[in-house]
Amino acid sequence: MDVQSPPKHDRRSTFHLPPLTAQLSQAKRRELALDAQRQRRNHAFMAARTGLGDDMDDNMGELALESSDDEELGGIEQELSSSKADAHEGVRMEDAQRGAKAEMRKKEARKPYKKWAKNLLMHGETLDLSLGLPFGLETEWSCVAVPEGKRTLACSSGFASDGPNTTLFSRVSGRTLEKRRSDLPPDCLLDCVWDERHSVLWVLDLVKWRGQWFVECEAQMRFFFLAAKLAELPPTLYQPPSSTSPFILLPCPTHSQLPTPTLNAILDSLPPEPPVHLAPTVLLPSPSTPETPLVPGPHPNPFPVELTGLLLYLSRAHYESGPTTLVGWVPCEVESELKGKEGTGRLKELVEVAREGGGVMEVADEGTQPVLEMTD
Repeated sequence: MDVQSPPKHDRRSTFHLPPLTAQLSQAKRRELALDAQRQRRNHAFMAARTGLGDDMDDNMGELALESSDDEELGGIEQELSSSKADAHEGVRMEDAQRGAKAEMRKKEARKPYKKWAKNLLMHGETLDLSLGLPFGLETEWSCVAVPEGKRTLACSSGFASDGPNTTLFSRVSGRTLEKRRSDLPPDCLLDCVWDERHSVLWVLDLVKWRGQWFVECEAQMRFFFLAAKLAELPPTLYQPPSSTSPFILLPCPTHSQLPTPTLNAILDSLPPEPPVHLAPTVLLPSPSTPETPLVPGPHPNPFPVELTGLLLYLSRAHYESGPTTLVGWVPCEVESELKGKEGTGRLKELVEVAREGGGVMEVADEGTQPVLEMTD
C-alpha cells in the first residue's frame, strides 16, 4: 500500500514545529537576512556608480557623432513626407488611448483594494525563546510596545485643511479600511496600529515621510527621525470618537536599547498588570478667551493603553516588506503548550534568571546544540 504524501499547501502539519537542523534556526536565518541586506546595498551602490559612468559615456558618444551622409539625410526627408498622410490617424489613435488610460486610472482609484499596499508592511516572526534570549539583546536590539488594535498602513495624500487626507489600508489584503483627517503632511507612509474605539493611530515604524523613503535606514535611525517628526506636529482638534473624528497620532512606546532595568520596567507594565491611562494633548475650545477659541489641553477622556505584546527590532536592520526574521514578535497571550518557548511570560522568566545570576543570559552556538551562558 502506497503512503500518500501530505497536501502541497498543508501548513497545519508544520505549524509551530521547531527547525529541523541548526542551519535553519532563527538565529542563523537572521544572520543570513542581514548578510542579504548588506549584499543588496553593495550591489545597489555599485550599480549606481556603474550606471552613472555608462550614461556619461553614452552622452559623450552622442556628442561626437557627425551625420555627414547626404543619402541618409535624403532618406529621412522621404520618411517625413510619407508620414504626413498618417499624422491625423495617429493623433486620433493617441487621443483614444489617452482617454482609455484616464478611464482606467479612474477605475483603479475607485477600487477598495490597492495592490501596492498589500504586504508592504514588515511582519516579524514569533521570537523563539526556548534556548534563551537572543544574542546582544541589551545593545543590538530595540523594543516597541504594541497597543491593542488593527495593524494598518497609513497613507497621507494632502493636508487636513483640504478634507480627509489619511487613508488606512489592511496589512494583508491592501483593502481600504478608513479615510479621515490627520495632522500628517502629504506623501507619508507609516506602519501603524489603529485603535478604532478611541480614534488613535499608534505609529510603530516609518516607511516614507514627505516623499523620502526610509526603508534603507537602520531601525534606530527610523525611530529617532519618527519621534522627532511626530513631536513637531500640532495638537489634534478634539472630537468625540466617531466615524468622522480626526486621527490622533501617537508614537508607540519605544526603547532604542534594553539594559536590564529598562527591560524589567517594560515587562512589569505588561498584562496582567492594569493598563496605564493616557491623556494626550489635544485642542479644546476655550470659551473664557474669545480671541483664542482653541487652546491645547489634556484629552478630556483618558483612555487605557492595553498592550498586546512587544516587537523586538534588530537595530542595524533595514525595513523589509513581508515576513522577516529581523523582527521578533513576543505576544502577551500564548497557548499553554507554548509558554516555555515564546511569549512575554517566558521572556520575563529569562530576565529573572539573568537578574539572579547578576548578568545577562545569551545564546552561544556550539555546533548543533546551543548552550546558555551567563556574562557579567
